[in-house]
Amino acid sequence: MKLPLPHIAIILMLISCSKKKTDAIPDTIVSSNPDSPTIEWKIRTDTSGLICDGREPLLWNNKLLWSNAPLGQGFRLILSDAETGSEIWTWNNFIHDEDFPYFNYHFIFDGHYCFNNIQETHSIDLNTGLSTWQNHNSNTAAYISLAGGYLYGKLNNSNYRPKRCVLRRSKVDAPGWEELLSLDATDLSGYSPAIFGPSFWLSKMADSILVFQNRSWNFNSGDGKIDLYAYNINQDKLHFHIKDLEPSGNSNVLSPLIDGDRVYLLGQKNLHCVDLNTGNILWQKGFPGNGHHLMLSSLIIDGDRIIVKPDNDPIYAFNKYSGGLIWSTINAGSSPSHLYLGKGAVFYTSDADGKLYGVRTSDGSIFMSEDSPNLANTAYPGAAFHGGLALNKEQDLLYVHDHYFMMAIKIPSPI
Repeated sequence: MKLPLPHIAIILMLISCSKKKTDAIPDTIVSSNPDSPTIEWKIRTDTSGLICDGREPLLWNNKLLWSNAPLGQGFRLILSDAETGSEIWTWNNFIHDEDFPYFNYHFIFDGHYCFNNIQETHSIDLNTGLSTWQNHNSNTAAYISLAGGYLYGKLNNSNYRPKRCVLRRSKVDAPGWEELLSLDATDLSGYSPAIFGPSFWLSKMADSILVFQNRSWNFNSGDGKIDLYAYNINQDKLHFHIKDLEPSGNSNVLSPLIDGDRVYLLGQKNLHCVDLNTGNILWQKGFPGNGHHLMLSSLIIDGDRIIVKPDNDPIYAFNKYSGGLIWSTINAGSSPSHLYLGKGAVFYTSDADGKLYGVRTSDGSIFMSEDSPNLANTAYPGAAFHGGLALNKEQDLLYVHDHYFMMAIKIPSPI
């Protein structure tokens, strides 16, 4: 069934595509590491001196896509040359709600940048900086995902205790939401449905399977349930459905992580591994104690390891097949960004201490724990790395924001 797409606007903008060389600034991060990383270039995010917020930068065709919001002054999306930092185009073409992509739920696919900021969904042509399509709907949810070449989002029948949640998809380069399935409170013992994900898996029979969670909530009893679904698009039926998977009744809103024939889901207090062929639970790893909390954690696969960074201090590596602990490290920062893998390490920023971290995946040792080099300058109070980073593995560069500058940093080898 095709759903109408309200409020579509195709907006034309005049874009300047000229490149200006940004002079490299000979700056060095203060570190105890003898191979301290150096800054290749940095760009002042606001020339008037305002502190700025930012979200996770993304790389595309040797170009850097990043965002910038001076305090109280709105929002800008910027595409820069990744080697020089020179600006290619900027975008600020909202319908109503001038705001960031919600957390880091944004994607690049087929030359388009897609994001949602709670009520608006946008698709932007990266070659031109023009809006390909836009959608505003007061009952859309902020969490979108990219799976199998489609952009997925959910539509609630109401923002207040929704009774129905629809999973729908659109092509990134053409507007038009297609409804795939819906969950209703009447079928969930009165629990309000809330679909998150999905991720995409191609089965051995070449069927397209969407894997997603339903974070349902009973507003009367204050009780939550986490169900894991696998939906076969080709056959229009459920492949499997695991009810009440997470004992805490709550979970991380990241899309499930798929690796081979396994899917990994972060509950509030447990990491779950499920066989995608059978729907059987292969293993579950509990994170006990008040400090361990997976709601804002991140995870990534490196070979046979699954690296998990909870939102408190430690970081862990488990065997992705058995769930056995390989290593754990404390003092690794808290409130982490997404994890980024390269050069035998994971990199991330910590919103709690404002540091940039690098951790070896082989043994969990921390070889990089850096404050912003601007923190010591009284002109930049509160300078702190935040919001994640982009990793350029070919040039050994990472790109990160510290409220005052977007920087390209040469990273030291973890070996």
